Amino acid sequence: TKGATYYSQTIDGMYQIAQNMSKVHLCQRCYRIPPNVQKKLVTLKQNSQRALGGKEYWSKAFRAMGVYEDGKTLRLRKPTSQTLPTATAPSNRS
Repeated sequence: TKGATYYSQTIDGMYQIAQNMSKVHLCQRCYRIPPNVQKKLVTLKQNSQRALGGKEYWSKAFRAMGVYEDGKTLRLRKPTSQTLPTATAPSNRS
């Protein structure tokens, strides 16, 4: 559907993409989201205050995840062992 895919060349542009997705695609156009869920999303958006931080929050969060701008597009730095959470295997004990 229209507005289902966005591409940004900048980290700041990602904030605007998230705004567009939440306002238009998720709440109006996505045929995979049931109408009752879309209605609930619209209600939640109307009743909630604007999130704190805004564009600055998004920018810092993306950079913390290793996203960077290379002058043409966004890239993701290869994670190091220090930046990855440690996963543990599930226990099979009863």
